[in-house]
Amino acid sequence: MRYTIIIILALLFSSCNGISTSKTSESTFIGVWKIEDREILNNIEFEIFNNDKNELKGIIRSINDNKYVQLFMNEEDQFITNIKRKSNTEFIITEKMIAAPLFSVYDQKTTKDFNVSFQNKDTIFIGKNGAEGKYIRVSIGL
Repeated sequence: MRYTIIIILALLFSSCNGISTSKTSESTFIGVWKIEDREILNNIEFEIFNNDKNELKGIIRSINDNKYVQLFMNEEDQFITNIKRKSNTEFIITEKMIAAPLFSVYDQKTTKDFNVSFQNKDTIFIGKNGAEGKYIRVSIGL
């Protein structure tokens, strides 16, 4: 009986592929990303980089043709305000909301947090299995 349990445990641990147990580096975020499956935000491109305080931040590189995006967002605006680790493979990204300047006038929240995880090195799922959209890598940061 004891040997059976040992064999079962050995099989379970040997079948792990290591992806879910390895630690994803924060540097994997660095690069230019395009938003997909997010309706109003589709096709917005932003760049994630380390700032002078070694914090990951994201700046808009190009906006889409949505009238609200055109009204409230500009190239070079900050889009990602914070990225923090939740576990070895999951992170929390804080995005600046589209009408943040307007919301701030009325003392409303101007950012929103999303749980994210890498599907692969070029795709970040927003929400569980990408339920809230995804970021697709356009180019690797310098």
